[in-house]
This record gives sequence, structure tokens and C-alpha cells, in this order.
Amino acid sequence: MAEHTAQIKKITLRDFKPDEFKIWEVTTKAMLKLHKILGIGDGSDPDSTPRNHNDTPCAIPPALRARVSKWQDDYKCAREAMIRCLPNAELLKLVNIQDDTAAIWRRLRDEYGRSSNFKYVRASNDLALLKKDEKTSINDYINRFEQFIYEVNYNKSMNMFNLAESVVILIFLYTFMTNKVSAEKWETFINAKGPQLEQMTTQQLYAEVRVNAARNKQPPEKHVDITAPEAKPLTTELQQAVKALNVRLDERNNDRNKSKPGK
Repeated sequence: MAEHTAQIKKITLRDFKPDEFKIWEVTTKAMLKLHKILGIGDGSDPDSTPRNHNDTPCAIPPALRARVSKWQDDYKCAREAMIRCLPNAELLKLVNIQDDTAAIWRRLRDEYGRSSNFKYVRASNDLALLKKDEKTSINDYINRFEQFIYEVNYNKSMNMFNLAESVVILIFLYTFMTNKVSAEKWETFINAKGPQLEQMTTQQLYAEVRVNAARNKQPPEKHVDITAPEAKPLTTELQQAVKALNVRLDERNNDRNKSKPGK
């Protein structure tokens, strides 16, 4: 048995931080799954040791000895990894459950996982209320929108899926519908794209929106206003030229009249 004990794996989990519970849970699940002991860590793979009716261990049949021995070694590995990643402040709370990895995990989820649920509700509400304003540049707005999407996906429950990209695209376009005119404009855009919109990536949509924003920023074609200060020199010069031309025409007509007989 001593030889088998020497083969117990030692794995290292991400250090637990209360304000990063979600990240810790994701990485811990991935690491335990990699070493094929996730079921032991979360309690879905219980101890296979046979027990009496009063829950005390009984003799292990020879056919089960290897399985029970492996489970016990894997349990020690999971428990040791779990205990080692926790700070002292958390270890002090585990006096009554320090030998139960599944109970440790449940306690951490009950204390810190619920705050993630609250953050999910808050992030979802913030996303629903988000609207594009005129003061925010399109690049800053896209970055802000992406942060909202990240907050929603990050704080969702483990049994929920991330927002589908097609849904993200529709939410993004909806945030531009701030009044009747803009709503009609973007509804036309959505209808024009049709099924193509479902195939677009968010990056492609962002690129189109940036082009559209740049086009709307282009100044209108400039028309010269003759009343404007910069137009006055040109106007004065033109008037003087017309006046000089009229004088020459008058002089020519006078000369012709004088040259006629009887004049």
C-alpha cells in the first residue's frame, strides 16, 4: 500500500480570491477534469467503499479493492489541492468540513457564487438600458458595449450559455435606436441585411458601423455665400469688371453714332 501511496498525484490549483470566485471555479473545474478527479472534487463521484446499514465501512470485496484504493488516493489529491489554494482567512472557516472537498466547494459557492448572480442581474439590466449618445465616439462606445457583454457572460450561472453572437449583434443595433428616426434607419439596415445578419460576426458589424459613422461625419459640400466675408473680394472684383465692360460698350456705341451721316 505504501508503494501505491507514493504514486498520489500533486496538482496545483489557481489561488482562491473572493472577488474572483468565478474565475477560480472555472479554472478549478478544468484542472480537476484534466486529472480525471472532477467528480471527486464536486461530489458527483462519491466514495465507493461498501458500508453497513449504519453507514460504517464494511469489508471490501477483492473485486472492488483496486477501485476503492484509487478513489481514496484521488480524493487525497483533490482535497490537498483544494486546501492548498485557499488563503488562511478561508481555511479558518473550514474547521468542520475540512475533510470533505465537495462541502468545501459548496461553502465557497454559497458565499461567493451568489454575489456573481447579483452581478449578472445588474449587468443584464445595464445592458438592456444601454443607448448610444452623440457625445461618445463610436470606438469608445464599442469598447463600452463589449465590456457590458463580458460582464453578462462572465457572471452568468455555470449552467447557462454565453450570449449567442447573433443575439449580441441585435442587441448592439438596438442600442442605436434612440428615437423614431434612428429606429427606422436601423430597422431598414436589419431588413436589408436579412439572413446575412445571422452570418455576420460582431467584428464585421463593428466595421460597418464605423464606416457609417465616418460617412455621417463628413461635412456637406461647401457653397460660396456672396454675403460671407471671404466672398466679398471676389464679388467686388467681379462688379468692377462688369462696370468697366459696360463703360467700354457705351463708348463704342457713342463712337458709332458720331460716325453716322447727319450726326
